[in-house]
Amino acid sequence: MNPNFIDSWNNKAAVLFKMALYNDSIEASNKSLELDLNQSNAWNNKAAALYMLKSYDEALVAVDNSLFHKVNSPALYNKAQIYFSQCKYSESIDSYNHLLEIDNSNADAWNNIGLAYYNIDKNEEALESLDKALDINTNHSIAWLNKGNVLKSMGNQEEALQAYDRAIEINPYFGKSWYQKAQILYEMGMLENSLKAYNKTIESEYVLPEVWTNIGIIYYDLLMVDKSLSAYDQAIQLDSSYWIAWYNKGNSFIAIGDDEKALECYTKCLEINPNLSYVWHNKGVIHYKLGQYDKASEAFEKEISVQDNSSLYQDFDTNCLIVNSEDI
Repeated sequence: MNPNFIDSWNNKAAVLFKMALYNDSIEASNKSLELDLNQSNAWNNKAAALYMLKSYDEALVAVDNSLFHKVNSPALYNKAQIYFSQCKYSESIDSYNHLLEIDNSNADAWNNIGLAYYNIDKNEEALESLDKALDINTNHSIAWLNKGNVLKSMGNQEEALQAYDRAIEINPYFGKSWYQKAQILYEMGMLENSLKAYNKTIESEYVLPEVWTNIGIIYYDLLMVDKSLSAYDQAIQLDSSYWIAWYNKGNSFIAIGDDEKALECYTKCLEINPNLSYVWHNKGVIHYKLGQYDKASEAFEKEISVQDNSSLYQDFDTNCLIVNSEDI
């Protein structure tokens, strides 16, 4: 490669970016810029690599340099994405709108504007933007997913479900859509259908501890406790610090009368997140049942000290434990 050939350095930067070698890509862009600082493309390539490294402030400097030398759609898109990643949603919307002045038919930009509005609780504006994205590209599965999420947040469950189904119709292996569909079916009380959707989520290789935990909760609700325990184990295998799985696993052990194992799960949960009053409550109740009164007292004192106004108490039959114990 001719070291003085600007296009060669730019092409190398682009290839290295595709290979996820972002630091090397930045180095190649810098080599190009040493030869000519007035290159919009090289500045934008550098901004993109910095963005992937989450060096957002540096990325903004680079993208502004790109736009200074030439106003262009890729740089405006990248600038909007940088602002979005910094949770500066209004600035992100402004940059996308600037892009749309150049290219009003950019479905991705309309989709991302919708997502930005959603993040600042402007649901009507979000729906309007997402509908514009879908007018441009009716097969934009991500826009359908985002539309479903907005409709879900507005309480329009049936319409949200239709949006998720449309996303899945376009891409049958769209795990995020299966996941959202599973959640809304659970909220609608359709447990078997929700379970099927969660299984599709896993088949789509969208495997998160949250997915297995939610599967465990469904099995728990269906009184299939052994299967719920297996699901929680899958979640913990993926992320042993996922306290929600430990908490729910403890609940399942309570359901089959294994207080000792429930106590182990609650203890592990509290090692990860010690600020859960309802878990301290449950731990205190178990210690009391086991005759470990000092430990029960300590747990209830801890419950009071970290009180988070949560109502998510495990449903123990405390009336059989202590006289006038309804508040335990």
